[in-house]
Amino acid sequence: MLLHIGEEAVIQQKEIVAILDYRALESSELMSAFLRQHKEKKSMVNLCHTNHHPKSVIITKEHVYISPLSSITLKKRAGERIDFAHSWYVK
Repeated sequence: MLLHIGEEAVIQQKEIVAILDYRALESSELMSAFLRQHKEKKSMVNLCHTNHHPKSVIITKEHVYISPLSSITLKKRAGERIDFAHSWYVK
């Protein structure tokens, strides 16, 4: 199934590894290094324009997306559960 993650971007739900709250990650040096590395490799896609603040980080097998949509909104859009590759469920 496809999931709209902001702007005009959609991704396959089965590709999602994690959806994280951006604010919770701001103070993490490890996460800052992770995002910086993906930005340098050009595998990070920032969907936030100047008038939108980042609210979530979506990690897939190939890319990292910075979304203006909250992780709660993304969960609701995905429905009651998201099937992850390792059979983890979000309810």
